[in-house]
Amino acid sequence: MLALGLAAAIGLSAGMEQSGTLSGAKLIFLPAPPEIRSAHVEAVVRLDRPDLRMQTAWRVFGQLAEQHGSRRHSRGTLLRLLNGRQPRVFVFPDHVRISVAAPMGGEANALSVMYGLLNEPIQDAKAYAEVEGEVRAGTIPSGYARLWQDVRDDRPLPYDEMVANVRNSARPGRVTICVQGRGPFDQVERSWRGFERDWPAVDRETRRLPAKPVRIARGSGEPGVVWIGPERSASGTTLIDVAAAMAIGAGKDATLYRVARRANRVAYTPIVIWQPTESGWRTVVWLDRSRPLDPEAQAKLVRGVTEDLDAWNEGRIAHVRGMMRVVFERRVPYSPFLMTESTTFGGHESDSAYWTAYWWAKTGELWDLAPLQRLLAGVSVDAIRDSARRQLGLVDGGKYEFRVFGEELGMGGSAER
Repeated sequence: MLALGLAAAIGLSAGMEQSGTLSGAKLIFLPAPPEIRSAHVEAVVRLDRPDLRMQTAWRVFGQLAEQHGSRRHSRGTLLRLLNGRQPRVFVFPDHVRISVAAPMGGEANALSVMYGLLNEPIQDAKAYAEVEGEVRAGTIPSGYARLWQDVRDDRPLPYDEMVANVRNSARPGRVTICVQGRGPFDQVERSWRGFERDWPAVDRETRRLPAKPVRIARGSGEPGVVWIGPERSASGTTLIDVAAAMAIGAGKDATLYRVARRANRVAYTPIVIWQPTESGWRTVVWLDRSRPLDPEAQAKLVRGVTEDLDAWNEGRIAHVRGMMRVVFERRVPYSPFLMTESTTFGGHESDSAYWTAYWWAKTGELWDLAPLQRLLAGVSVDAIRDSARRQLGLVDGGKYEFRVFGEELGMGGSAER
């Protein structure tokens, strides 16, 4: 198997990432290419056995951070430091993404803002009450988050409990920081080292109440039908799996476009995404349609995809390698990798910094596409096809299911293989 760990083993070429471990936190520096106009600091906080209460705490934290800043930086000060750029927070099933951008050369300011958000949440009783109430009463987002957010916590979340959940999750050993800027790396490292010395202790005293789950009212997003493959571990994920996922669903030469749109006409824009799970990912085929698929249509779609996979050849794989360069070097959003609850890699200039931090947090390896692309050139079509079959549950003993999402349709039944 071609493991992504080879990126670190073969060494980083000039212009690639530099990294260091500071008091248990991982800091990665990614030199910004000339076309990148802002410095980006991306934090990924790995969540340990995340339950509904922890997810709620992080969503409340996210809205507080976006709307009010932190005790270290008021919203007004924060916006001045970042030249009007607002931090963003996204909560996934396995991690939290915190995104801060500043004018190029403002890496130290962005790191200061990041430290304040992680460790000094705003203390404003009125603001907290408003945000906490909004989060608990909120409806599910209309994007891909419908896959993993189908219940909410109806029990009030006291401020101290929110802080305890965030602080216990955001321990240095669970935080990965990627800075994309002009550098140099040692200057970025010195800036962050000063903040790490003041990292608060873990809060083990605050009482934590159990969640009170309530099914979330469906949002107003377009209904969708999804084909969900089996869960797989992040530790065994390789570049072969990345290539296979893109061969299934990236662009007009992909299997799904030919089978789901052209041949079966069950979706206009079929999409493949990797849904994060605590230990890895699931490959999900998202079909944009307003009606469920009956069992006969499901079986026909599965047969069509299986036949298309059987027909993969060297020409198809060469096309996929080209698509990977288009996605990861030119940032065209044709990949299965979620950047937010509704966007995939390629839509924003901060995506490379976030993906680098997330890949390290998830796999313990540095993401370095260029040398791995060269190694991938020697991988057989059969290896990539086998990965595609495993991801979709189309191997012996594999399982998949079809589900229906949407306000009008609610939760549909499942059909397991």
